[in-house]
Amino acid sequence: MPEAIALGPLVLPVERLGTLLLLFAAVWFTKRQAAAGGHDPARAGTVAELLLLIGISGARLGFAFLNWAAYREAPWTVLYLWQPGFLPVAGFAAAAVAAPFLLRGARQAGGIRTVSAGFAVAALLLTAFSTVMDMDFGTEALRPGAEVPNIRLVNLDGAEVELEQLRGTAVVLNFWASWCGPCRREMPALDAVQRDWENRGATVVGINVGENAQTAAEFMASIGVDFPVWLDGPGGDRDRTVELHERYGGPGLPSTLFINPDGTLHSSQVGELSRGLVHSRLSAILP
Repeated sequence: MPEAIALGPLVLPVERLGTLLLLFAAVWFTKRQAAAGGHDPARAGTVAELLLLIGISGARLGFAFLNWAAYREAPWTVLYLWQPGFLPVAGFAAAAVAAPFLLRGARQAGGIRTVSAGFAVAALLLTAFSTVMDMDFGTEALRPGAEVPNIRLVNLDGAEVELEQLRGTAVVLNFWASWCGPCRREMPALDAVQRDWENRGATVVGINVGENAQTAAEFMASIGVDFPVWLDGPGGDRDRTVELHERYGGPGLPSTLFINPDGTLHSSQVGELSRGLVHSRLSAILP
């Protein structure tokens, strides 16, 4: 299953978009169950919608708590809900705690049964969706555990570099371009990750897609970041970074590969990153 779908310049993350749609489907089911059981569907829908909001907030706060080191310098970024980084079990726990208070004063037995049914449907749908997301449909994209092929490019100074030189180090390999808005937003987070992790066995490498060294360097200077950037050297019929992104990066920009020290793929992410997500992935690679 692809990680994202590109609609023009927009990159829609399949997992987060699908999860949200399934949760709203569970709210709809809760309303139908309330009506079928002779209860007020409007009240049941309001409770379900509030529980959905509490669940999403709880999942975000739970993730932020576990990765607080990444949010400590800019705690307001916890509110950037469009960025990845949620802990589902914390969301379900928060909603379960809140449910009795929201149902107070209602017809308890019927209300609890209706909301419980909605919760059960949400859990089943999300489990099935997660299973489908993990299935291999024969795409050429790298799968976790596969060896990442060696990449040979040049840095901003024109010196030749290759991925093999970083063997033994966890690598955050980020595909980006200066025209990409989400790339611009996530770059300060990647720069902070580079400072946090460069002495802990990890490094961030940005692969600039389809642009020259001057454009890439001026862009990075304009936003004040200086982590390593690789790009294609002069010559050649086609920019190698474009080919690399098409083969390994996904349907759009930005996209990121998280590579284990042994050179195998740990995981990937299509779309805008958060500092918390990168911290979480690197903590899993380098516990």
